[in-house]
Amino acid sequence: NNTTRFTLFGSINQGRPFSYTFRNQDMFIQGPFFNPSDSRSLLYMPTGPSDPNVIFDPGFDQAAFFAFAESRGIAGFGGSIVPRNEFNSRQWTKFDLRISQEIPGFGPDQHATAYLIIENIGNLINDDCGVLYEQSFPRNQAIVEASLIDTAGTPNDFSDDQYLFERFNPRSQSRSSSASLWSIRIGFNYNF
Repeated sequence: NNTTRFTLFGSINQGRPFSYTFRNQDMFIQGPFFNPSDSRSLLYMPTGPSDPNVIFDPGFDQAAFFAFAESRGIAGFGGSIVPRNEFNSRQWTKFDLRISQEIPGFGPDQHATAYLIIENIGNLINDDCGVLYEQSFPRNQAIVEASLIDTAGTPNDFSDDQYLFERFNPRSQSRSSSASLWSIRIGFNYNF
């Protein structure tokens, strides 16, 4: 007459939003209170290899860049700044299992429960399951090193400058180690 219970709880979570950016932003920053290495300036997506707003450095891997942009959905923003937080990190699925067993107590109206909880059981079974990948803070993926070229001779007016795309840095999302680990807990309750 003692209850054995199995409980499986699963969740599917959409990844956090992030932005595609330039790797260096010193070309946009004026003043002493900014850090040019912050990499938070939103990416300009060229319409193609002949975009008049962009000059590609001879060492810039255009084929890899445009293939990456197509595969990630960035190419649809050709000729404009890619919007902030337009993309999401990978979806994350996780399952937790709880097994509990009632045990008779030592007196009337007393009982005990032993339990075993396995958090992220998918990761226990397979290292590739239940793994959270996401862009780390500040939730951006800096993929292009670039600078501005003042072709019109107007140093304080960036509107007529051209982008010089110098280097393509494709990066993958990083693994969040604490959320991606499995754990097992064993416990005991006695009710009297």
